[in-house]
Amino acid sequence: KELAAGKKIMDGLVPAGKKTISIFTYATGAKCYKPDWWNSFFTALENSFPGYNFLEVLPAENISQLGFSIPHFHSMDVREIGAVIANTTLFIGADSGMMHLAAASATPTVGLFSVTNMAAYEPYGNGSIGIQTDNRSMEDMIAAIAGVLNSGNAS
Repeated sequence: KELAAGKKIMDGLVPAGKKTISIFTYATGAKCYKPDWWNSFFTALENSFPGYNFLEVLPAENISQLGFSIPHFHSMDVREIGAVIANTTLFIGADSGMMHLAAASATPTVGLFSVTNMAAYEPYGNGSIGIQTDNRSMEDMIAAIAGVLNSGNAS
């Protein structure tokens, strides 16, 4: 019932007929990437995966590092957030509780790491991976994401 409700919410936010990648552009403290970083990263995502919708999942603070420029979803209900993410093909976000919720929802998850210990906190299961962003090029990060999308775990 919750998954069906999550799908209905998602279907009201993004066009039908394409798979959807959810992104979470917020995190606490030094784990939070700046808007300039997200804008460059999102441009690379959009150019590399034109066959996908993108949906930004917003934090409790209702903040968007992309300036609310793409379809977005905000809720204070953790089960509802999980249900929406579970209806997406892939989740991409910085090391955060939302990243762990995405992995727990059985959605392939790409965790972005720059200051925390990736080996200790990266998402696992369902083809999920962590990416250490401070020593990888944008092209390498996009290739890693494509690998998850093409692995058969992302549907």
